[in-house]
Amino acid sequence: MAFALVIAAVLVLSAVLSPSALALPFGNNIEPESASVRQIETGSACSATSGEILSEDPCRPWCVCKDGVVVCAEIFCSAENDIPDTCGKIKVNGRCCPTFVCIHNNGSASMHYPLPLTVVPPSMYEEKVSGELHTEKRSPIHALRRPKFL
Repeated sequence: MAFALVIAAVLVLSAVLSPSALALPFGNNIEPESASVRQIETGSACSATSGEILSEDPCRPWCVCKDGVVVCAEIFCSAENDIPDTCGKIKVNGRCCPTFVCIHNNGSASMHYPLPLTVVPPSMYEEKVSGELHTEKRSPIHALRRPKFL
């Protein structure tokens, strides 16, 4: 009975999500394949003096080149050790953090969407003007690309 409910929950999800973006919450928590995602590392060298860098990494949604060095905002997911053993992980392409489907003792199922934490390093806003360090007073929200919800 519980297995049938998990299958029903997965079918409901597949109606909302693209089938190719869904990893089943059984076995080894299989993660979907991604087509040649370019990994950008904070601290890597970049050729531009400054400017935004296209990042295909959903956990680093916004990167800039500052004085020849890449600086990225990073998304951190909630600890998975707080998730009960009766839950399975569903990883969706284009999203940093997984979703969890949980089976309860009464046979019902529920979805859990842990909230991610986005950390923007101060160096993304620091500017050197006439040799002095200034910090811009603006929010990166306008620059973040919105995640694609399928």
